Amino acid sequence: MRPVLDRLGAEHRTVHALLERILQIARAIAVDPRRDYALALGRIYETFEQIVISHFGYEERELEEAIGFYNAL
Repeated sequence: MRPVLDRLGAEHRTVHALLERILQIARAIAVDPRRDYALALGRIYETFEQIVISHFGYEERELEEAIGFYNAL
């Protein structure tokens, strides 16, 4: 279980960093709505979306049995 939790923790830190970057660019757009900021925001959001989808899939597959064992659902 430790390798699964280590991976999930690392992915949580990655998601957090991406959210911080999204917020940073959104704030920049609010001050100066330049096209390059919007394009950067779109690219980062696509990366964020892919990572979150992958993360939840992995989390569900790896933790399903443990959650079921403890009757947590």
